[in-house]
Amino acid sequence: MAGYQAKKILVANRGEIAIRILTAATELGFETVAVFSDPQDTSHCDAAHISIRIRSAASFLDPKEIIEAAKSVNAYAIHPGYGFLSESAEFANQCQSQGILFIGPSPGCIKAVGDKISARQVAIAAHVPVIPGTEHSLSTPAEVYTFAERVGYPVMLKARDGGGGRGIRMCLGREDVEDALKRCINESPSKQVFSEKAIQGAKHIEVQVMGDRHGNVIHLFERDCSAQRRYQKVLEVAPCPSLNKDLAKEIHAAAIRICRHIKYDSVGTVEFLVHPDSNSFYFLEVNPRIQVEHTISEQITHVDIVQTQIKIALGQSLVQMGLNQDTIQPSRLVAIQARVVAENPMHNNMLSVGKITDLRFPTGHGIRVDTWVKSGATVIPTFDSLLAKVIVTGQSFDDALSKLDNALKNTVITGVNTNIDFLRALLSDADFFENSMS
Repeated sequence: MAGYQAKKILVANRGEIAIRILTAATELGFETVAVFSDPQDTSHCDAAHISIRIRSAASFLDPKEIIEAAKSVNAYAIHPGYGFLSESAEFANQCQSQGILFIGPSPGCIKAVGDKISARQVAIAAHVPVIPGTEHSLSTPAEVYTFAERVGYPVMLKARDGGGGRGIRMCLGREDVEDALKRCINESPSKQVFSEKAIQGAKHIEVQVMGDRHGNVIHLFERDCSAQRRYQKVLEVAPCPSLNKDLAKEIHAAAIRICRHIKYDSVGTVEFLVHPDSNSFYFLEVNPRIQVEHTISEQITHVDIVQTQIKIALGQSLVQMGLNQDTIQPSRLVAIQARVVAENPMHNNMLSVGKITDLRFPTGHGIRVDTWVKSGATVIPTFDSLLAKVIVTGQSFDDALSKLDNALKNTVITGVNTNIDFLRALLSDADFFENSMS
């Protein structure tokens, strides 16, 4: 993009997503800036023009320090990636007040859906079905008992500001409530927890959305993220092969209504729990940021979601980019992403740390690998365990499954333990093979 060569974008993240954003921004003609806190965690810096050391890992969560780093190199914009400050309305506001472009939704959008209870209220206002739940925070077991008596067990306890599998517990009965509530409160930054009826046997379906600052909103179809462990996604599929077309259209329309209601102006996802057999679905939450699994939506639509996010922040309309709902045609392709993480199966799947001694990723038609690791890199205990995302694209679900299994078989990572064997076992599971795992 002519005219941006003199402008700098700072990426306030690390790992594979930092590399993905730095590469996208470079391709658009920006000068790019990476930040790092540990000399052993600088792989992503190789993708940037400039690198800045910040004080510590905690600095990734410090708006003031990130903004100071951006100002020190006269950065035009900050991209937060996912996690860290990506869903902080306060950070977005501070960027604006300092004259720095925040590449993400407006602070108002983030605030509207960043809290799970306020997000439920947005869904209700947009005439989207929600799971029966409390409309206020709960602080005592007695309050949970009262709610559960009304809707019946099992119930879910959720941190209002939780994410990444933290701050969420299922209570099968009264005896689970006290401990689950205590754990959720401890894992919640705000110490606020609410409850919903547990919807069992449902699929976890999310819709990739894009809104601009001119009132346009589109979707890039859905992803099936039902394959989870401890409420964390391990495999994702786009589109969902078992979802009938009419129900899919209803879910897409519901996601668009929510986005229009809050004038959503970036890329993001709207998540639902879906019962395909009964054709019912319920709003779950909005993620006002780029997501780990944006890759598979890119594969089936050929839309660069990260570059689109940057262009939206710059004020371009989706129409200017040639994007409208009519141009995003349903794809016959199916893409699956496997999250390869460093974990030790012999020690309750705890983070496995150490130096990568050998590394080989698969190549070939329909295979994409987004990663930060290289031979000699060190996995440190400070950050999350994600090593790589192995993404395959096939002509059908079965074709993609076969490709992914072969790709994982040809993925070699030594020096740390990984979940590759677990992923391959999951692919051979009959329930997943029938695409009915939840």
